[in-house]
Amino acid sequence: MHDQQAMVGLALEHAQRGERAEAYDLLRRAAEAGSAEAMFVTGVLLSDAGQRDEARQWFTAAAQHGENRAMFNLGVLEAEAGNAEASESWYRRAAEAGNADAAFNLGNDALRDGDRVEARRLLQQAAEAGQQGAVTNLANLLVEEGELDAAALWLDRAAEAGDVTAMFNLALVAGRRGDSGKASDWLWKAAGAGYVPAMTRLARVDLAAGRATQAEYWFQKAAEAGDPGAAFDLGISQAERGDYAAAETSMRMAAEHGDTRAMNNLGVLSEGRKDPAGAQEWYRKAAALGDQDATRNLARLTRGKV
Repeated sequence: MHDQQAMVGLALEHAQRGERAEAYDLLRRAAEAGSAEAMFVTGVLLSDAGQRDEARQWFTAAAQHGENRAMFNLGVLEAEAGNAEASESWYRRAAEAGNADAAFNLGNDALRDGDRVEARRLLQQAAEAGQQGAVTNLANLLVEEGELDAAALWLDRAAEAGDVTAMFNLALVAGRRGDSGKASDWLWKAAGAGYVPAMTRLARVDLAAGRATQAEYWFQKAAEAGDPGAAFDLGISQAERGDYAAAETSMRMAAEHGDTRAMNNLGVLSEGRKDPAGAQEWYRKAAALGDQDATRNLARLTRGKV
């Protein structure tokens, strides 16, 4: 057994260096000695190389030796081939053999099909095995069912493990439970860890509390991370305090992502600095995308109509 494990480990080192022939030779020898892991790893390497039929053969051999990761990968291959029934069969075999990813996929399928009892059972199985996506989905399901205390327990576990989505969701659940201190703490942690929805929510909390400077800081961070809505909100805040140059920069960030509200506001800002041609250009872009305010502004500017 130790020799087989050593061969698999050495094969992986060869594969990482691009020495595939040497890797396959070692894996073949380990597989012939009965190593299910060698069969599985061979399937993974072949699948990564685009040799799906050969990979399927090795995954099947590994699955016959009880390798649940191979069962899961066979489920993935069947799903990619459009064979839903065969895919589910392999996922179920993998889940019954203890594969958390398979239980997670089946739980999500059950949730989509409206079987919340089965979804909860499978997601809990996956969550107990440490599947972080399952922890989040299970917690969301518990929240929907009004079991906030149970949801908080699962989210707390994931958040403590560093899952930023769980941190954010835990903040939301804590808020619903009336624990504003915990909600604030986890919201800050999620935002500090770079989770964009936490940044924008924290910004709106600050804005509602009259902390415009702090709100703009978080809107800026979220905008730089690619959130056009945050860039738009940042521009609004900047314009309200009279910094129109900064507002225009922020609105351009949002407009580049297709935000028609930002395009319309860029038209307004262009009018404010006596640039009717620039205003028309922005109004026209937004109007072409269906923005009604921009359509009215374009009509007013070009034909004198409101």
